[in-house]
Amino acid sequence: YQESRFEPDARSWAGAQGLLQIMPATARELGIADVWDPEQNVAGAVRYLDWLDRHFWRERIPNPDERTKFILASYNAGAGHVMDAQRLAEAEGGDPTRWADVAYWLLQKSRAEVYRRPEVRHGYCRGLEPVEYVSRILERYAHYRQFVPGVEGAAAVPDAEATEV
Repeated sequence: YQESRFEPDARSWAGAQGLLQIMPATARELGIADVWDPEQNVAGAVRYLDWLDRHFWRERIPNPDERTKFILASYNAGAGHVMDAQRLAEAEGGDPTRWADVAYWLLQKSRAEVYRRPEVRHGYCRGLEPVEYVSRILERYAHYRQFVPGVEGAAAVPDAEATEV
């Protein structure tokens, strides 16, 4: 719902396509032949989420609840922006493995005096978008979860209340 309002032919202002709003270059990398096909789009997005976990966050964020937030933010804004915010958090005495600390600096990446700092490698980011995205996804998941008892893996997803910044 968050990505496309369940519309398989959705296209974002940035060019993301399909149910889970995959960028064309990412779709090619994921081997999605038809980004408009819901089954291919969802399967590709799942592969991408797994790739983000394996390549960026599994080793860096030991707490699985926190890691989920980093993966979601990376899906929305790109892992580079999230890693920039980690470096900023660490430079300012925060915990780079704690989402609340990193989210604060992700929000700051829309300010020139922050995105021009030496810790930042990926420049400007509309930080409010990924921070709100993480909260909305986890809130929506908690809402959906109440209607599907016994969903495998449900216990591994953090509660929405733990996402406040």
